[in-house]
Amino acid sequence: MSNRTIDCMLLDALESTPKRPVLINLSSKKVYIGIISGLSDPNEKEEPNKYISFFPVMSGYRDKDTMLLEFTNVYPSKIKDLNIVVSTDEISHISWFDFKLYNSVNNSAAKEEKRNTKIN
Repeated sequence: MSNRTIDCMLLDALESTPKRPVLINLSSKKVYIGIISGLSDPNEKEEPNKYISFFPVMSGYRDKDTMLLEFTNVYPSKIKDLNIVVSTDEISHISWFDFKLYNSVNNSAAKEEKRNTKIN
């Protein structure tokens, strides 16, 4: 994903009202669902948005074989100072995340196969 694309997405996420969660995929296969809370300022040595901070909602990883999301942690919303900072160089993919959509399609192929097996 190009830095320009990531920059645009991050700025949209930071400025969105109400705040919208994003899915952040790191090159290590670690994933976060979070709310963008800050972008680093440009300086003479680094490009704009070199680092981002976000409040994590959930985290996990992508399965190495299937690349499916596997969530392992849900973070309490009551903790106010739980910001994570990552370099944008670590981000392999970023997108909006919709919990309702994720819940409706997550594992839907396996559920459909199971339902078809019961019918036959």
